[in-house]
Amino acid sequence: MKINKLTSALVTLGIISLASAAQAQTIIYLTGSTAARQQVFNALTTGNQVFTAGFTGKYPAAETGSDNTFAVEGNVAGVGDTIYNCNFTGSEAGIAAVAGQTLSQTLPNDLNGVPGTTAWPLPGAPASYLTGATLGAMTGATAQHASDLAMADTSQAVSRTSPTAYPLHSFGIVGVIPFTFVKAYDSAPDAANGRLTNVPVNAVYNNLIQGASFNANNYTGNAADVSDGVAIVGRNFGSGTRANFLLNGALFPIRGNVTQFAFGTGNTLYPTTAPGVLTFGTTAAGVSLGAAAYNAGQNLYSVANDGFDGGSSVAKTLEVDWNGQGVIGIGYLGLGDAKNAVTAHDIAGHNATYLTYDGVYESDAAVISGSYPYWGTENLYGQITPSAAALSAGAALQSGIVANVATLGAQAAGNDVRNGDSRTILPTSVMQVTRSHADSGFPVQCAAGAF
Repeated sequence: MKINKLTSALVTLGIISLASAAQAQTIIYLTGSTAARQQVFNALTTGNQVFTAGFTGKYPAAETGSDNTFAVEGNVAGVGDTIYNCNFTGSEAGIAAVAGQTLSQTLPNDLNGVPGTTAWPLPGAPASYLTGATLGAMTGATAQHASDLAMADTSQAVSRTSPTAYPLHSFGIVGVIPFTFVKAYDSAPDAANGRLTNVPVNAVYNNLIQGASFNANNYTGNAADVSDGVAIVGRNFGSGTRANFLLNGALFPIRGNVTQFAFGTGNTLYPTTAPGVLTFGTTAAGVSLGAAAYNAGQNLYSVANDGFDGGSSVAKTLEVDWNGQGVIGIGYLGLGDAKNAVTAHDIAGHNATYLTYDGVYESDAAVISGSYPYWGTENLYGQITPSAAALSAGAALQSGIVANVATLGAQAAGNDVRNGDSRTILPTSVMQVTRSHADSGFPVQCAAGAF
């Protein structure tokens, strides 16, 4: 750094130190939506969309944006050398974390015999971030830390963290984020499974109430399809994906109690090393079962109103071989996690299947025109009173994501989620519809650019 005469004189007089004369590195702690993590990474690592001269480093070095925890460094206007230290845990958890609050839930009796009256803290509030004051000092170790910024798939208006009690700073909407339904893998599907290709809104609403006793004929319309039940696999209430599923996929009360399912053996669902946290494929001690977790023959359990902390666990559950269960699995996911499930990201050959929603596959064109209503708005929030650095870093991130999304644009009509061509987030400028309410309601027509 070039030091001017005044600064040099102050250093000589001992009024400031040489170290403080140089602009200090700033760490901004960013949490929230797992569905938005790829877009955040793309904006941070593309050109000068967030940083004034592009990013200068990332941790881990091979990061592509698929992980929930990573860090990216560069120069932010008005701040200087800045690290965005990211840990994406879910939208609701992110909003709570930025507000300095925690989330907890009571569960049905888990497999460790814990009474259903026990209140368990939900992961992610506070979030756990990479440790180390510089990228070079990071080792992969994490620790809980207060959060500066949070991405959210819904606005705080429908959050469990009251906007009246905790009026967070809103940086605004950065785009429209779509979701989709996916059917679980079955190595030898029966006729009912083969006919279940669509999710009618009235069916999924009632399925959430009745659980796996809800018959597949309610989805297929075929009276013969009564031998198979349908089980919903989804997220806990720390998730914006779940909030959008309830608001815009199931038209279900946002705080209503649902019935969801997960696989496990013994007490693997709620391991003793992370009590109260629903996990995928681990032993009671929290050790991963690896490929064994995908074997058929595991037990399917109701976890009642609980669900997974991340979309990757939903995707993995949909890659389990559901053959022989007498139940068809359906999950709701952001497009990145859905693609992993359908392309057998975690185990070769165990491909899940995209489903239509009220007869329409998710596509850019369908979201833009309003014929596919299962989407939400991606928001960026800061603390109630953000620091000056967080205000600048938040504004840079918001404008950077908007610029990145606008550059990507939208796919032409005729492409849909089955081609892998749908955008994980769309610019609001291309939308031909908006919502009558900020987070819910059927899409209504709007002028181009008036979202």
